[in-house]
Amino acid sequence: MRFMLPDHECYQGRCQVTIDILEHEDNYLPLNEIFVGFNTKQMLKKLFNDGSIDQNKYDKVLKAAVAFYKESLRFLLTKMDMSCSFWQHATWIDFFCRNKANWSNVEYFLLNFSNILQFDDQEKEHLYEEFIDYKTVAIYELPDHAFTDAVIQENDVADEFRLDVVWYHLFQMKSYNNYRFRCCSMWLDW
Repeated sequence: MRFMLPDHECYQGRCQVTIDILEHEDNYLPLNEIFVGFNTKQMLKKLFNDGSIDQNKYDKVLKAAVAFYKESLRFLLTKMDMSCSFWQHATWIDFFCRNKANWSNVEYFLLNFSNILQFDDQEKEHLYEEFIDYKTVAIYELPDHAFTDAVIQENDVADEFRLDVVWYHLFQMKSYNNYRFRCCSMWLDW
């Protein structure tokens, strides 16, 4: 949540994210720490520094970003059942949570989305082997720049990573003559 304080108890797993949290602005980051993307932030600073916009307009853009993040989260919380099995089984996709994942998490998707994830038995065997391999991948096996490419950094603090970038680097890994995560890459495209 790009607008919440990182030490909020939700990040510590001590509470569930609920709509009530959205109503308490003391849970929000200060405006100058709101993540709006590196390029957007640089452009805002440039416009502010050269006098094209004043502090009021600068803050207005950041407040609009907070409003967008808030409404996006409100939509997720009201329209999607965050406790449903889909989300519980999807945690394995997070590279940093891979050690906690089980094959049953992957099987959930294979069974419930078989119209999209069409694997024959042999491909499922390969997928299982890749999943076990994925769980044991050491961070040092990825290129040095994999995490620097993936980091989302604001105010010199790296607190989030783009998982699509991490997975891109995983997909580039080779074993002998083949891509190491060929089956995984086939289905994460959907």
